[in-house]
Amino acid sequence: MPIITVFSAPYCNEEKVVNNLSENMGLELTTDKQIISMASSTYGVPEDKFYRALFGKNLVFNAFTKDKERCIACYKAALASTLLKQDLVFEGFGGFLIPKSLTHVLKVCLTAEMEYRIEIAAQQHSLFSEGLKKLIAQEDSSRYRWTEYVVHQGPWESSLYDILISMDKISVEETVDLIRTFAKKAITLPTRDSIQAAENFAFTADIEAELALKGWFVRAKIRDDKLMVHLDKNIIRPERLEGELANIIADVAEDMDFEIQSGPDVFKTDVYRPFDS
Repeated sequence: MPIITVFSAPYCNEEKVVNNLSENMGLELTTDKQIISMASSTYGVPEDKFYRALFGKNLVFNAFTKDKERCIACYKAALASTLLKQDLVFEGFGGFLIPKSLTHVLKVCLTAEMEYRIEIAAQQHSLFSEGLKKLIAQEDSSRYRWTEYVVHQGPWESSLYDILISMDKISVEETVDLIRTFAKKAITLPTRDSIQAAENFAFTADIEAELALKGWFVRAKIRDDKLMVHLDKNIIRPERLEGELANIIADVAEDMDFEIQSGPDVFKTDVYRPFDS
């Protein structure tokens, strides 16, 4: 059974969909709230910082504090460790951080026209139509900020997902049936390579988080059984950089060979490419 990730526009009956998927397919349900709690506990970062980093506006002072990059690195590591499981449905923002090499991850997006979303929002909030529209716009904005930051695209681009579903066109039950049909296809089932990719993702994400906590913001990959660590900056004294990073990496990577690279885009990644504000 593949891992299913669900990213949704607000007020698209996403909770009903993921709960139904979890119950009918026997999948463990995990949400952003649980991943944030895990990351906070593991890396000693307050939960409110994670919520600001993932859902809040970009702050001017982040250019100096780098809280956003640090929190995202820790969140990514917690998510990656969760993806070592199978029979999982994840609802939240993290699907965009998952490498394409994890072919057993089925990415689903739920959207709907504004009239439908206002109707759903009205069932949850005692507001007039204009108030509901404002509330929805605020929540939409957080999704735009996130996807533009992580993948440099808007949140509703079909190329980002395996399935994009308009919830105003079909029922929750039909949505679950559609996702279940895709989940049973051979192309989405775990393979030895995709499971190894998940293990590599967890390993490199943990290294990125450990380095981020110490002020180093890197991208890590495993290539030909070697750990490649890339710092996207030009360094005047690379030997000093390598010495400082090597001591940190050795504690996490143990006996694995590694190479440290610096400079703009020595290698590219499809997982996580933050820009420097």
